[in-house]
Amino acid sequence: MLHADPADTMPVAIDNGPLDPVILAHGLGGVGFYVPAPGVLTDWSRGPLSAGLGQWNGKQLCDACSAGGTVSLAIPAVRDSEPDHTAIPLFFVPRTHYSLYRDGKQVFDHDGAYGAVVEVPTTPATFRGVLDVDRTAIPGVGQAGKLRTELTVKYDPGAKPAPLPGPHTCTAADPAQQCRILGALTVDYDLTTTSAAPVQVLGLHVGHVAYSGAGSRSPTTAVTVSVSFDDGVTWQPAPVAGALGEYAAVWRNPATAAGTSPSPKVTARDEAGNAISQTITNACAVAKAGK
Repeated sequence: MLHADPADTMPVAIDNGPLDPVILAHGLGGVGFYVPAPGVLTDWSRGPLSAGLGQWNGKQLCDACSAGGTVSLAIPAVRDSEPDHTAIPLFFVPRTHYSLYRDGKQVFDHDGAYGAVVEVPTTPATFRGVLDVDRTAIPGVGQAGKLRTELTVKYDPGAKPAPLPGPHTCTAADPAQQCRILGALTVDYDLTTTSAAPVQVLGLHVGHVAYSGAGSRSPTTAVTVSVSFDDGVTWQPAPVAGALGEYAAVWRNPATAAGTSPSPKVTARDEAGNAISQTITNACAVAKAGK
């Protein structure tokens, strides 16, 4: 809720940015409007704002594909908690840095990037993409200010992963070659962004990048969650329960945590050896009891 000062007669400008592919198709990343002051605005959202791949149905570039002797692996820097939502910021662009490793050797490293296309060997390889996102310089950002996302993806030139269906397009080289979807993992969150509850629940949906339903079906074999109340200096494990891609983690918010913002770290791995690790600083706020 936004509460305006009763003495304030100036309208309050609100920017609300649903990360929706329909809006994105028209080149828009948010909606600006004014609220009369004084007044109250209730805006429902699911957090935290993250980065990563998703499951898309509308036309989309394949950011985790192989074709024609190349691999494309990218991690979109702006995602919300809906599997098919992503966007490109229009007015305030976060700082990003992307590195890509092949079998432990760095093959790409650049500021301002979120992905890369590289040539691949004729033998199986393991790719690891690392994206750092920093939104702390963007006005008004109080949660999910910094993120680190690591994707580990197995590549085997002899395997036949799911082909990319139309109308999606391949970002890997040589469009004349069959484009195939890599088994990159995805994580979507269900988390109350402000809570006074002594026990915090974090809902997780772990899946694979998919385009019109096509993608890896490798079962998830491990999911872990840890949480930090001191910006990553120390971490405590959070119990995780669930199966078949749907999980929930819980942790206790200590009384001394009121007014702080916990940072969760989530890891997941599938049967094929693909993995994801994501750390989100200040993902939610612990309010004082009764607030």
